[in-house]
Amino acid sequence: MTFGYDVVREFLPGGEMTTGERVINQGEAAIVQRIFQEFSEGHRRPCDCGTPE
Repeated sequence: MTFGYDVVREFLPGGEMTTGERVINQGEAAIVQRIFQEFSEGHRRPCDCGTPE
């Protein structure tokens, strides 16, 4: 599952279901856009991943 997208599945004429097409989820996409915008402006979250600085 990908944040910012929804998977839309449809039935094929033979009755099988497609694996799904991705369509943009507008609400989630706005969050992704904001994150990239803030990153490009130099905003960074501190990394607390247990690695020495």
